[in-house]
Amino acid sequence: MPGDLIEVELDDELDPLSDGDGRPPRPPWSLRRWAAVTAALATVGAVAVGTGGAVRADLAGRLPVTGLTGDLRIPRHELWRADAGEVLGTVPGVLVTGGADGTGARGLAWQDGSTAWRHDGGRCTLNDVDDVDPVSWRGTEVLPADRSRVVCLGLVSEGQDPSAVILDPVTGRVVGEPDVSDADVGVVALGAHLVGVADSARGGRTVSSWSLLTGSAEWSVTVSAADGGIGSMFAIGDRLVATTLSGRYSFDPATGERIDATATDLTFERRPMRDGGDVATVWAADGFAASAVATGADGTERWSVGGYYLPPSVDDPWSRDVVPVYSSAGALLGVDAATGDVRWRMSGASFPLLQMAGVIALTSVATGEGASPGAVIAVDAATGVVLWRQDTGVDQPRAGAAVSDGARLAVAEHDGGGTRIAVHDLHDGTVVTTWPSALDDPSRLVPLPANRVAQVADGTLVVLGEEAR
Repeated sequence: MPGDLIEVELDDELDPLSDGDGRPPRPPWSLRRWAAVTAALATVGAVAVGTGGAVRADLAGRLPVTGLTGDLRIPRHELWRADAGEVLGTVPGVLVTGGADGTGARGLAWQDGSTAWRHDGGRCTLNDVDDVDPVSWRGTEVLPADRSRVVCLGLVSEGQDPSAVILDPVTGRVVGEPDVSDADVGVVALGAHLVGVADSARGGRTVSSWSLLTGSAEWSVTVSAADGGIGSMFAIGDRLVATTLSGRYSFDPATGERIDATATDLTFERRPMRDGGDVATVWAADGFAASAVATGADGTERWSVGGYYLPPSVDDPWSRDVVPVYSSAGALLGVDAATGDVRWRMSGASFPLLQMAGVIALTSVATGEGASPGAVIAVDAATGVVLWRQDTGVDQPRAGAAVSDGARLAVAEHDGGGTRIAVHDLHDGTVVTTWPSALDDPSRLVPLPANRVAQVADGTLVVLGEEAR
């Protein structure tokens, strides 16, 4: 049965875009705001996952496909624990985490959790230099040591002087300390580049970039006061985008080239579909309206629905018959991938966690008086009917609520009388088996390589594995 957070309604009417209070990201995001929350929110890397069967070759070449957490019917046991506030990612031999208080970073030896290195201060992320967003959560993917960096930023928005430190993720060695002291507007890591924005003495704004690989300066561009200065700056896809009174500019983060003054439509969160087409969020050039847009294999538009396409954190390319779209009015829509018809809608803040085998699993957050502080909800992808739900006590959207092996979903449950990790059948919620919980508090679960799972709560991280200790 649906809980207080979620109501399902079959509908083909679309909520208009508005300034609703839903929590999914919607541009424009100022650079100041982006820099303040990028590390803190553990931005989810969108990693498509197969179910163990073959994935069509033409799809496999267009998106990353990795393995799910191994058979969850096999209990995991505590291997080691450490003080940590967040899983940032994994590099060879090292689990990279945030500090227990939410600042700084730690490199923990994979085998026993001993501290390989530590850095105190700033909001830290693990960045894949070949990607646009910080990793912060990538499931079972191990990033190459020479193509990833830990970035720790002192943020103006948190009352700090702007600062930046770039670290080697395996050794903790300082790769560079770019001078961002003038970046009073903000600083953000984007792909292989660190970009800072400062007020210019001549008016306008100065945008400067440093390499995440070496820490060296790359380029600097001034947007003149005649353009009205930069009102906001944010990242979409592989572009750095600035809004000014005279128009909107896109910057190539590698060169600083201003690509255009009235930017074309900007596309992000793109995913391929089974028939060779794509679905993505498109932000229109002439305003701030966004739409989920599906295109055919020939590139022609198939349909457009107002809102933001929310790709699940984990999904099977063969299960994208229904597209999750979030209206800024606060409704999650199930959109038919072939026709664009809205099959169902859900009220409340819900975030796709997993989509496969005809099921969409969602995490939810408390949004009203008396609402429960978080739940995992499994719905029928075709109809939106709630198949089962489990309160978790974890008020965190999208990432870190559960792990899956493709047929089952493991959730750390908390009902006031204790905690356990329960493995539910994905379709009907039946508890297949349980594991002992390593923590008494409501906790997040994060998949790790080698069939391990991290359990995280209140500054403590416990790594669970199949090996008995």
